[in-house]
Amino acid sequence: MVTMSTSAAIVTSHRSEKEMKTYQCTQSGRSILSVSSTVLVGLLAIGFALSDSLFLLAPILGFFALSGIYSFVKNEKWKIEVIGRILSWHYPRWPQSTGSINLDEVKHIIVNDCSSCLSITTNTNQEQKIKFCGCGADFQNYLNENFPSISTEYIAGT
Repeated sequence: MVTMSTSAAIVTSHRSEKEMKTYQCTQSGRSILSVSSTVLVGLLAIGFALSDSLFLLAPILGFFALSGIYSFVKNEKWKIEVIGRILSWHYPRWPQSTGSINLDEVKHIIVNDCSSCLSITTNTNQEQKIKFCGCGADFQNYLNENFPSISTEYIAGT
């Protein structure tokens, strides 16, 4: 679990049928929030390792700190975007996934902020789950505004 900052942008692009917007969201392992979180978790791991009562938590926190360091060194970027009618994503790990889907072929999307995933159902009733980065409510609003033919469901995070 690496904490990363999120930058999302909705950029207007012109389409012949109507004005469409492009959705882009990127999370980076080198963001200020990610680096700060990694340092904090690392310091907590050291503190817990030196304590008498909480030393068992040190390896777990140490794993998260090492994961953050790895993400920083590799300059990992998690990305999801909609350009035109194509939803595409790239996740370097957890789980490693890259792909795209034409939103004209989608009839239902569940945006789950709690588990950070999108459940996509196509017109042929095929289902696909992908990891999601960014703000689920913003993405659902984007879909509702630009793709009214797609029914959406939103599950808030805790």
